[in-house]
Amino acid sequence: MIKLSYNITAYSVQEPHMEVMSPGTKGLQTYIMNRLLVYMYREFRAGEKRGSLPCIRADELSAQFPNISEPFLRKRLKHCADLQKGSNGLLFWVMRRNFRIPLEEELRRMVTPENVCAYESMQAGLYRLKHLGITRLTLPTGLSSAMNQLPYEAIALAAASHIERELQITPWNLSSNFVACTNQDRENIERLEITGVGDPSGRGLGFSYVRTAPKAPISNAMVKKKITVGRGGSTVTGTDADLRRLSMEAAREVC
Repeated sequence: MIKLSYNITAYSVQEPHMEVMSPGTKGLQTYIMNRLLVYMYREFRAGEKRGSLPCIRADELSAQFPNISEPFLRKRLKHCADLQKGSNGLLFWVMRRNFRIPLEEELRRMVTPENVCAYESMQAGLYRLKHLGITRLTLPTGLSSAMNQLPYEAIALAAASHIERELQITPWNLSSNFVACTNQDRENIERLEITGVGDPSGRGLGFSYVRTAPKAPISNAMVKKKITVGRGGSTVTGTDADLRRLSMEAAREVC
């Protein structure tokens, strides 16, 4: 018996219902701080269950969240913990006596699975940009200033095209475009390319969530020129007047 097998490749494009966190934004800072608080609260609860003083070593907390400075921690943790020095000389974040540790259900609402996925997607996008050598830009809007730092015109055009393409397909840019286009009103119409660089299949089998470039507004001079051309034989060089409405004396002056 001969069995025939077919290699089938399926392509799918996710429709995001929330935006991926963008680097350096307030939403990202809020997420990291909530994640830190959830970590601390669970450590405090574990200490209470052991019957010991709820605390966590300051160096362990800094190792878990290296991007948060100590002055920022002092400001944001003063409602639940105090920084104290132990007998061994190490610093500890000790829970305040009057602080109530939130319930587990409250902690899960502070950091949802969707938040974690959005954060991890942002991290993957940053890793890709770093791997490609793009370390200073995260949005296509900053491309013009980067072009001024390139030495030669040919190199600038090639590099700018490459950088722009990579910045357009970052997770935070694509998700923001899709959410903006699906939640827009009639006054602010945004459109997606559907096909192009944002197609994840690379073969036209998916959809591109890259936003289309807005059309340049038509100037008043261009509008007047189109109106003049559209009149055809009813105009004469040097004037927009209709000869049928001119007097005989005015017509002689035109001719």
